Amino acid sequence: MSRTSKVHKIADPPIAATNPKLSAAQKAVLRAAAGHPDGYVPDELRESRGGSLLRTLAALVRQDLLQPVEGTAKGGDAEQARHRITAAGLRAIGRPDVIPGADRADAVTEDRAGDVSASSTKSDLVLSLLRQPSGASIGELMSAASWQAHSIRGFLSATVKKRLGHAVISEKDGDGNRRYRIPA
Repeated sequence: MSRTSKVHKIADPPIAATNPKLSAAQKAVLRAAAGHPDGYVPDELRESRGGSLLRTLAALVRQDLLQPVEGTAKGGDAEQARHRITAAGLRAIGRPDVIPGADRADAVTEDRAGDVSASSTKSDLVLSLLRQPSGASIGELMSAASWQAHSIRGFLSATVKKRLGHAVISEKDGDGNRRYRIPA
């Protein structure tokens, strides 16, 4: 009498959990999303790629590297929904240190002083540095947010001044370094 044993197959991990092979287009989309302050695939990229981008986005969603954001579809068209990079997407491109917008609600980051804070986005981190009485220099903002200088200046102008309506004070400190701050 032969004995047959049942083999229970354990569910395969998502493709992103194993090191996925990504096309150049998929890597470009993930890098662009990782560079966006909120982890979104930038609109400029969405508008320039057309139908091939839709296929790329669908493949990245199937691999759990991107996730569609609820309520962002234009006119109920699911293909027009915005997409946000996931933690698995960041790992796939070698950027696990970046906190994606998809995971920011639960994220806890460590600030420069070593204190654990609930800063949920890079934008929040930059704003908190600007709210300090001494403000922050461009270099400090760059290292805190992992943005380049032109991105910091654009954020100060477009987001802080125009969108949020804050006055940004620019002063030189005793060493001649320019510091930016938001008055309390």
